[in-house]
This record gives sequence, structure tokens and C-alpha cells, in this order.
Amino acid sequence: MKPTGIVMACLLAVAAIALPATTAQSASAQAAATLNVPPVCLVDATGITTTVTNDMCGITVPAGTSVSTALPHDYEVGTHRITWNGLTDMGLRMSETQTIIVMDLTPPDLTPPGAVTLPATDPLPELSKAVLGDARAIDNNKAHAVTPEFVPKQLSVGTNRVTWTVTDMAGLTSTATQVVELDEPPTITCPDKRIQSSTSVPKSVAGLEATFTDREDGTKKLAPPVSTPDPIPLGSIKVKYTESDSAGSSATCEQTVYALTPSTLATLPSTNGVEGSTYGRALAFGSDTLFVGNPEYTHHGSASDAPSKPLPNSGLVHAYKLEGDRQYAEYTIKPETPSKNLYFGSALAVIRVDSTDVLVVGAYGKDSNVGEVYLHNAATGKLLDTIPNPNRASNKQDHFGSALASMGDKVIVGAREYDQPAAGKKKAVSDAGRVYVYNSDAEKQYEIPNPKPVNNGKFGAQVEATVDGKTERVYVGSRTDGTAGAVYVYDVTGATSTKVPGPSLTALRPSGFATTEFGTKQIRPASGGGVYVGEPGEGKIHEYPADGGARGEFLPQQRYRNMFGAAFDADDRLLYAGIHTPGVASPLRAFTVEDRIYADSFLDTVNQPTAYYHARFGYVVEVSGDRVAVTDILEKFGEDDNIDSKTRVRVLDLRTLDPNVLYPTPATITIPSPGSQTQSSAQQSETRPAQPQMTRVLEEPRLLSTGLLGSDKLRLTYNAVIDPFEVDVDDYVLSDTSLEVVAVDVSGHTVTLTYVGGALGAPVDAGAKPLEAELIGGIGYY
Repeated sequence: MKPTGIVMACLLAVAAIALPATTAQSASAQAAATLNVPPVCLVDATGITTTVTNDMCGITVPAGTSVSTALPHDYEVGTHRITWNGLTDMGLRMSETQTIIVMDLTPPDLTPPGAVTLPATDPLPELSKAVLGDARAIDNNKAHAVTPEFVPKQLSVGTNRVTWTVTDMAGLTSTATQVVELDEPPTITCPDKRIQSSTSVPKSVAGLEATFTDREDGTKKLAPPVSTPDPIPLGSIKVKYTESDSAGSSATCEQTVYALTPSTLATLPSTNGVEGSTYGRALAFGSDTLFVGNPEYTHHGSASDAPSKPLPNSGLVHAYKLEGDRQYAEYTIKPETPSKNLYFGSALAVIRVDSTDVLVVGAYGKDSNVGEVYLHNAATGKLLDTIPNPNRASNKQDHFGSALASMGDKVIVGAREYDQPAAGKKKAVSDAGRVYVYNSDAEKQYEIPNPKPVNNGKFGAQVEATVDGKTERVYVGSRTDGTAGAVYVYDVTGATSTKVPGPSLTALRPSGFATTEFGTKQIRPASGGGVYVGEPGEGKIHEYPADGGARGEFLPQQRYRNMFGAAFDADDRLLYAGIHTPGVASPLRAFTVEDRIYADSFLDTVNQPTAYYHARFGYVVEVSGDRVAVTDILEKFGEDDNIDSKTRVRVLDLRTLDPNVLYPTPATITIPSPGSQTQSSAQQSETRPAQPQMTRVLEEPRLLSTGLLGSDKLRLTYNAVIDPFEVDVDDYVLSDTSLEVVAVDVSGHTVTLTYVGGALGAPVDAGAKPLEAELIGGIGYY
């Protein structure tokens, strides 16, 4: 409150003073000579003394009257009595007393310091005038100085309001509020980095970076600090990123960079790859063979028609035998009757029949996109059977065989452009899509129609399938619901041609843009009947649980969001995502499936062709056991997209992404060039040399923390998923020798020990005494 000057208050009724008159003539003069004097005058103190004047006390003096008083006068704080004497021009006298009280009536004027923003340090900052600044206080009683103080409080991240207060000598108090923003600390993420190289790696090609995120300053990329070794030596180094936001809050992140000797099991067909970018457009693992589709391969006419006549896009499948930790080209499978735009090998699947692998090859371009599917002996390449498009309509450019999936001894076939015919009052639906299920004898078992047929629905654009015990599930991606996208999961256990159940789970695209290719580029089964769905237009991979619960998301670093979700595969530990958008040093990224955390990345820089870079490392991703196959599209520096590109397939050891695995340099693997053995029937016999095995050196999982659970359990948390078959009660002893481990429970990264003590085996209360477990056996990774 600002000073209001001198405040005058009359606390009692005004006293009217009348002088006695002896004559009638003086009566009117007496009436006119009334002097108005308030009995009490209250004055606001302004210092050690305060000057009090007539007008402060509300005195009314009639015309023609002279007043003789003690005012003006300087009074100290306190109570003072004065007498007012008056004399009219007619000689009449007046007299009255008045009490003058001088006291402080106005609180000090308090101005707090301006708003401040502080970094959210650890521990959080404490309040002090050095941190907050100085408040300013002015009191109208200048005889005494006043000092503002703040009210202590514990700050929290975000907006805080600090109260300042000041009290003068009269006990009058003023308060004011200061805003203190405790800046939310930024975060830095820097996943560990794996680089495969047989020599040290220049920092410029290692692709090292971290992501800085702040609520106010946004997101930006951080380059590695100048102290980072260049080149990066073989082995591992620590790279520490530190950055502050505009408020002064800082964050740090430590990244482990591993430069590992080659752990790529094979580079197919060779280091230099294949000219163009269609080799590896489809990948499928058999029991011991990797099949690579090359749907745009150009065959030439036979000698009987035109030996030199090219047949573009007729297609080819390359088969590479896998033995131990080595692979080499085995043979190629070509269509029985090559034709233009057949696209043989655009989709692949391997089904298992009586312990024998059967390779299923899609050729959606057969007969101008009618489509056809072929069954081959996976070991020899011999054609076993043909599945023609079952659609009997005259117009059936269905793209039959454009998507394939194996379900035990059955194959799932997608026909994404199937036209649903008119029925009754329902109109025909163009490109509604349909899915078929066949057995290994090429016999149709049943069909799955589009549950929500719309024009351009493309039901069957993606298909997947699983067999879990006796439960069979089919997963179908679709553009159903306009272009929004949907993925349907069917429990087809016991399905027949006359009895096909509806979907048990429908995964719909979340809100956002309508044309994001949700479910039409890549889908993969998740545990228990759930499904992973790529949405490359939004740069996301969604996880939909089988019970319809909350949806989860896998999100890459910002620079890799473009088309993220177009290629990925998963096992029970990690989800591996490749990239479809060109970019220098584009890595294969790994996420934990348990909590969808970005865990690691991998980039292979070994034997890279001169002047080429990894434009799309992981254009197609296929996981099988301890191996992951990725299509690696290389492009020439300085050239436009897909100009002078080369393509190869890399077969990687999945444990490359495990920091506790050390890899010796493998022996050189010689791989024949593709086409050196081409056949569509029996495999040519050959003698194979003895093959050295790669040795994996595994450290024991590292113990991260120990914690008590109640009075009879101890939880041990490790840095890796533990194999439950590798742990038993004999592997541990407790620091308290009176306790005995009687049971172990393994779940993911944790091992829970149940212990007892005493003759009767009653649980023992360990209390506050630290209890530790010593590993005396060996435990292993999953």
C-alpha cells in the first residue's frame, strides 16, 4: 500500500462552544460565533516528530473570529492535549480542549524482487536472498528502518510462489509474492552404440549423437564432445554428453560405444552387393536356409522363342544354406515359366511339413496381376505344387500372393485387390481384399473376407500367422475404414470352409493423418495374440495387447521418425526396426519388447564399397533364432535416390546388441556369386570344406541391485534377462549363514530368493541388517 499522507479521524462528536450573552442584541452574534472543535484528532506519524496543523484536525472557524492555539506544532508519537481559544470581532471569547493522538497508521510499502528462474539442481536449490534478490520496503514513519524477509519454503519443479513480509515498529505488516520458476531439468538420451569394424572407426562415420530434450527449449541433437577419441578404437569407450538449457539446468548422459570386430555372419551375395535395389525385397528363414526374393530380376527368353528377349520383373529367389556360423550361396529358384512382370519372389514364406521345409513363393503379377503361388522343396528348389487364384470372376486382378505367412503346415495368402462382387442390394466393392488359407497340398481350407469392405480397402495387404500350442491365429492388415487402416487378429483354431470366426482383436489407427499406411507396410505378431503395427506415415510402431488394453508405442530418435515402422521384426527380447528413408549412417535400432525402450543401435561399416553409404540399413528385417537378416541398400554419395544403388543382405548375430558379448574376428567367408548354381529342380551335389565356428565369450550377468521383499525374500536385479533353467537354489549363499535359500524365482532381469532360518525352518526377519547373496554357481542369459 502506498503512503496516504496524514489521516485525520474524528472519534467523538463535534463539540459546539457557545459564549454567554447578556443582551438580546448579542444573541445573534453568539450564534454566529460558534467554534467547531473535534474532541479527538488522530494524525498519522511521519517520523520522530510529526507536524500537526489546523486543517489536520478539522477546525471550523467562523468569519470574524480569531483563534489562538498551539498549532502548528511538531509532536512526537503519543497523546497530546491542546486548548483552542477564540475571540470574535465583537469581543466574545471561546475556549475548548482537544486531544491530538499521533501514531503510525499506514503499513509499509513492500515491493518484491522480480520473477526468477532457477535450475532444478540435485539437490534442489535452497531459498536465500542471494538467489531471490532483494525486496524493497518503505515506511511512512521514516524514524525506523524496515527490512523485508521471505517466508522459507521447499521449492518444487515448476512454478513456486515465495511470500515476502515486512513489519514496522507499530506492528503493521505488508506481504507480497514473488514468482520463482524452478526449471524442469532437461533430459539427454544416448543409447549405447555398436559399430562393426575390423579396425578403428573415424568419428565422422560412427554416427554418434545424443538427443537433448527440454520443456522450454525443445529438442535438439548433440554431437559427441571434442574429447571423443578420433578414430574410435576397437573395444569400448565412454562418451559423456553434457548440455544446459536457457535457464541453466543441465543434464548429462554417458554412452558406451563399442567398436566390435565383425560379427556379421554373412554378406549376401557379396560385399559389393547386387546392382539396383530390389534384391532382398522379401526374406524368409527355413530351418537351415535363408531365402532372398529378387522380384524384379530380368530373365531372358528360351532358345525356342528369343534367346535375347528380356523379361523384366520376372523374378528370382536366391537360397543360402546356413550351417553353424557360416553361410554361402546354395542355389537359385526361378519360375517354371518366366514372364514379364511376374514378380516371382515378391513374397516368401516357409511352412513345415513332416519335418521338411516347403518354400512358398508369391508371384502377384501372374497373368496381369491375377496372381499365383508356388510350393517348392526348400532343400532342392524343386517345384511341388501351384496354387492358382481361386477367384472365378472374369475381372480378377487380385494381386493374389502379394502377401504370405506360414502357420505351421499351412500358408496364409493375401489378395489385397480382390473385388468383392455385388450381392443382393449390396454393390460390388473394388479392391476390398481377401485372405485365403491353404494346406501343404495346395488345397484351400477356408477364406477370410474383409469384415468391413470398402473401396480400396486392401484387406490382406499384410498377413502374419502364429501357432501357439493348438491355437492358430491369423493377422491381417487393411486400409479398411477409408484410408485410416486397421489390423484384424483371428483365432482360427478349428476353422473350416463353412465356419470362420470373426476377429478376436481389431487394432484401429489412432487419431492423426488418414494416409499413414497403418498396418499396410508391416505387422508382426506380439505375445499372447497381440500385434505390432507399423505406421510409417507417423513414424511409430504400435503394440496392441490381445486383451484390448492400453496401446503402447515404439518411438525412435527424432531424426529417424520418417517412415519408421515400415520394416521391423521382433523376438521375445527385442524389436528390431530398419529404415526406409535414405540417410547417412542409418542404423538398425533395437527396442526392448517389455517396456518399449530404445535399447541400442547397430551399423555395419565393414567392407563398404568405395563411395557408397548405407542408405537403408534394414529395408527388410527378418528374425530367426540367433540371427537377424536385413536388406542393406547402398547408395552412391552425391547421387539422387535409387540412382547407382547396390543391394545386399546382411545376416547378423543378434547378440551383437548385447554389451556382454565379445567377438573374435571370424575367418574370411567366401561366398559364390549369385547365379553360379541356378536350378528349379534338384540341387547339385558338392563337397563342403570343414567350417570353423565363431566362439561367443559371455560374461556373467552383472548384479545391479539387491532388495528385501518382506521378511523372507531377497530380490536380485541383473543387467540382462536371466535364463530360468540356469538358476537353482545351489547357486547362491547368503551373507547371514543362519539363513538358507530354499526357492528361486526368475522373471526377466530379476531373481527372487526365498530363504528360511532356524531349526523349524520358520521365516527370519532380517530387519534393517543388510543381507547379501553371493553367487557360487553360474547363471546364463536367455
